Amino acid sequence: MNAGVVWQIIVAASALGAVALWLTLWWLIPPRRRFGGIWRWLLVTAAVLFFVLPAPVPNYSGAQAPAFVVMIFETFFQRSGQPEDGMRRLLGGGVVLVMLATLWFTLRRFIRR
Repeated sequence: MNAGVVWQIIVAASALGAVALWLTLWWLIPPRRRFGGIWRWLLVTAAVLFFVLPAPVPNYSGAQAPAFVVMIFETFFQRSGQPEDGMRRLLGGGVVLVMLATLWFTLRRFIRR
């Protein structure tokens, strides 16, 4: 199967899952509560980031896979696995997401005043 088609399927499934997660959280926790609003969007964005962040597959030049798949496969199924790159990419993506959320939250506070 073509890698482009596979990535399109991954992105489409992640988008569908994100919509389902957002609707579930919206239904369970109304937006006026403490968890509503930015926190719900942060959780949904983190879930999408977790599934679509790419990482190179070791020993296959030019091949990319979702970072969590590379990390799990290299950690548990390879004797001499190298999960560090997948872990590094997931951690870096999470840090960038938290920084953007903090920036958004800070800007919202200053704009409201």
